[in-house]
Order: sequence, then C-alpha cells, then structure tokens
Amino acid sequence: MDKNQLKTLTAWSEELEKLLVDPEIIKDSAKYGSYLKEYGLINPLARKYSKYLSLVNQKNEMEALLKSYETDLREIAVQELLENEKNMSVLEAEIQAYLRKLSGAEK
Repeated sequence: MDKNQLKTLTAWSEELEKLLVDPEIIKDSAKYGSYLKEYGLINPLARKYSKYLSLVNQKNEMEALLKSYETDLREIAVQELLENEKNMSVLEAEIQAYLRKLSGAEK
C-alpha cells in the first residue's frame, strides 16, 4: 500500500470538498461537474484510508495496554487487538482493490 499516494489522494479529496462548496466553482458547471466526478471517485478511498489510520492508532494504543501489568486490561487489549488487526486486513484489501480500480479508470 503506497501511503504517500493515499495521503495525497486524501488531501485532494479534502480540497475537493472545499472546492465543491465554493460559489465560483459552482457557477462554472463544467469545472463543478469535473470536480464532483473526481470527488466521487476518490472520496470512498479517502474515507477507507482515514478509517485505516484510526485502526492503526487504536492498534498502537492496544499494544501499549498489553505492556501494562494489569491482567484485566491485557485481556481486553488482546481481544481488541485481534479484532483491530482483522479489520485492518479487510481495509487494506479494500484499499488495494480501490487503488487498482482507480488506476484502471485513469487509463
């Protein structure tokens, strides 16, 4: 997974959100339509990547809890970590599939 590419696409998705509410862009129907189409293509990927980053942060928190000495917290952290890693794997596969779809659409 190319994280730089995902960061760039996410930043562009955020920029497109701003552009799509800009009165000057709205007046230019060709530009607005172009931006709207592009936003529709990359925003689902940006949302998935954002969720993935959230899971990475949660994973780091759970790993920190695993290092604690409290047994109850360790057991909870292990369960959360296992669920988190499963969700991360699913999202990674979805992101890869979407990136392949986008690269095919660009041709």
